[in-house]
Amino acid sequence: MGRAGTLTFSASGSRIWSTAQTVTVIGRGDDVDNVGDQRTATISHAATSTDTNYAITNAGTVTVTDDDTAGVMLSEATRTVGEAGGTATWTVVLDSEPTHSVTVMVTSGDGTVVKVDGPDAGTAFTNSDTVSFNAGNWDNPQTVTVEGQDDDMDNTNDVRTATISHGASSINPKYAITNAGSVTVTGDDVPNSAPVFSPSTLTREVVENSGAGVKTWAGP
Repeated sequence: MGRAGTLTFSASGSRIWSTAQTVTVIGRGDDVDNVGDQRTATISHAATSTDTNYAITNAGTVTVTDDDTAGVMLSEATRTVGEAGGTATWTVVLDSEPTHSVTVMVTSGDGTVVKVDGPDAGTAFTNSDTVSFNAGNWDNPQTVTVEGQDDDMDNTNDVRTATISHGASSINPKYAITNAGSVTVTGDDVPNSAPVFSPSTLTREVVENSGAGVKTWAGP
């Protein structure tokens, strides 16, 4: 539909002046979670005619209800990694187009269990990293990677867990979201190996004339 249209009325016939004609408007999506969850547009109506009594200008207002909601979508709720350098991933994307840049802070609740790395070009696992969105890439999922951290312990039930929190910040108040979701990551335990002994490390000492002996050994 165009931005303008016309209605024609006449003294008689199918478009007689006394029969109402319908004007239809269609809401246009903008993918933005607007302030007050609505936008307004003024639909002007101007009547022209050789009849000077119908040289009339008037206006009507149409309110468009917003159907977009600001939010952060995470592709996963739980992930599992091997604690000695195992990795897992999920994606982060916005639910609506922001009016200003949005930064999502991704933070490991326990950096001794897993560390995180954002979608930047380099690979560096730290306790926290950021994911950036703007009006041009808000609907393109970006990848977060976590890496399991070894603690050299045989843990209870052979697992440890960490919660990876996500918080969004922006000049756009709709995207000032402290708790934007979390992912629970389980680190599968890699227990220490048992000591291994070899015959070459075993010795036996016997005290002369006593008949007693002491066995000693050393690990590799």
